[in-house]
Amino acid sequence: MKERSIWLNAKLGEISREIKPGYPSGKHNSVGNGKLHFRPYNISNEGEVNLTQTKFVPLKNEDYYLKSQDIIFNNTNSPELLGKTCIINKDTDWVYSNHMTRIRLKPRFDPRFYARYLHYLKYTGFYKVNCSNHVNQASIASGFLNQNLEVPICPLPEQRAIVSKIEQLFSELDNGIANLKLAQEQLKVYRQAVLKKAFEGYVKVPFSDLVKSSQNGISKRSGKEGSEFKVLRLADISNLEIDYSSPRCIRLTSSEINKYKLFKDDLVCIRVNGSKNLVGRLIITSKKDDLNNWAFCDHFIRFSLDLSNTVPKYYYYYFQTMEVRQYVHENMVSSAGQNTVSQSTIKSILVPFCSLPEQQVIVQEIETRLSVCDKIEQDIETNLERAEALRQSILKKAFEGKLLNEKELAEVRGAEDWEPAEVLLERIKAEKVGNRKKRKQTTEKQKNIIQEDKGLIQQATLQAFEQIDK
Repeated sequence: MKERSIWLNAKLGEISREIKPGYPSGKHNSVGNGKLHFRPYNISNEGEVNLTQTKFVPLKNEDYYLKSQDIIFNNTNSPELLGKTCIINKDTDWVYSNHMTRIRLKPRFDPRFYARYLHYLKYTGFYKVNCSNHVNQASIASGFLNQNLEVPICPLPEQRAIVSKIEQLFSELDNGIANLKLAQEQLKVYRQAVLKKAFEGYVKVPFSDLVKSSQNGISKRSGKEGSEFKVLRLADISNLEIDYSSPRCIRLTSSEINKYKLFKDDLVCIRVNGSKNLVGRLIITSKKDDLNNWAFCDHFIRFSLDLSNTVPKYYYYYFQTMEVRQYVHENMVSSAGQNTVSQSTIKSILVPFCSLPEQQVIVQEIETRLSVCDKIEQDIETNLERAEALRQSILKKAFEGKLLNEKELAEVRGAEDWEPAEVLLERIKAEKVGNRKKRKQTTEKQKNIIQEDKGLIQQATLQAFEQIDK
């Protein structure tokens, strides 16, 4: 059995020609005036170039252009995103911000291999442990990258083969992820088809005809009198259900409790939100919610229906149809990034009406079909999480030297430019010593030139004084 070649470690600075941060610019635009300014959001979480959002800035100088095989490292971000790294695959006239660091490697080191390695360290939490923390941000300095960050050293053909296999496996993985996401989208279509069919063919009436009472939520955020009472906020809503993980309590008087308490089968409408997709959605309160004593804030409207002729869950599902969502979108009011619907807008929605037993049967049929969707969707989410874990596992094996099989290892050892890691390191050391000697020789030469210049100046000065004396 062939074992992998011996790998060694070196500082990133030892194998780099340059480690250089970019420059800031407050004079930016999104319309293409100037040079594309490569920023943290231009690297995806998977370590790929992402230009869906771009800013352009004036050119400082051409030394900041990004060229083919440049490694770009995100040096400032949230602790979770810090260290995103990608490779530039072509010569560009893009420049890069001070939140990015450009790394250019010496020959015999494949930038693609080291870009993948630097990005892999983000997954391991390495940067989170070693960063400098600031207000809401963290950073990794160029000095740390240069002097403290150790990277693996292995033969160049092995670097190339590992990169090639990573890209092959990632391509297969990405195809699988794309298929899973396509299945997610198809499930959304199926859900809408189930809802559309369930409500077809019934007479429609204004929602107001079925509403016994409606009430906007309480606006106060604190109180000194009364009893501690949970008050529902937008933060307490998850998947259109009440989330009990971190409720906020304030003191409410008995009259406020009577006015704002939620009861079983109340329909709570999201009145205002930054997301248009959430505004107008309904939450149905359960018996548990009733017993746990919730009031609701002014971001919601409570609708209590006449239970003698309505099943609230029937209308909870109807409000999820595309027809209702479109009506809400067309009639909401948007201002300062917030979107709002009024009681009158919601009450004006035309809703299907049928007998109480029919409503009960329809709800049961909807839930039977949607429960299958929920199970499939959960399986998809689980597989997407596994795919992300597999991506990290591939990188872990790659940088432990365990990704290539025996045949692949034999092929890289037969490459003309194969040489052991220790030879690569020796060359680095020799170059370092040679560069020191060269710098020393240059310094000595400059000193000699300066001394000669001083002698010439002194001689010229003496001659000038002699001329004056004459």
